[in-house]
Amino acid sequence: MLRSAVCLSRAVMPLARRTVAQPGIRHMAVTKVVDERFVGDYPNIPEESSQRRDPFVFQDLQDRRNFGEPVQENDELLSMWTFDENVAGDRVTKEQALQQLLMALGGLGLVLFVASKLKKESPVNKKSFEDQEVYFKL
Repeated sequence: MLRSAVCLSRAVMPLARRTVAQPGIRHMAVTKVVDERFVGDYPNIPEESSQRRDPFVFQDLQDRRNFGEPVQENDELLSMWTFDENVAGDRVTKEQALQQLLMALGGLGLVLFVASKLKKESPVNKKSFEDQEVYFKL
């Protein structure tokens, strides 16, 4: 029965439609796409830091993400909780930020130095023992 149906379709089909595909075309259809990211069919999301996204258009304002939105491959590097990517709204360059950090650490060191020089005697009386010499000799 199947054989007769195939023969009938061959007879009805015009000759131009029965031509076999070229080997080059068949080869193009068989080639596989090379997966360079090694994540399968996971969507290719652009690597944009969450710190640069508008916080007021997402359902989750803290992580700046909508419900059901796929997570980026490098979410640990691009999340809100990594080092600040934009410093003071991009008004401060990296060199200025480093300069401000060194100034703050220098100020802290100066305060510690002054505090060590102004060291006062302890306000608590030292504990005295009856046989103080005996205890310290042991």
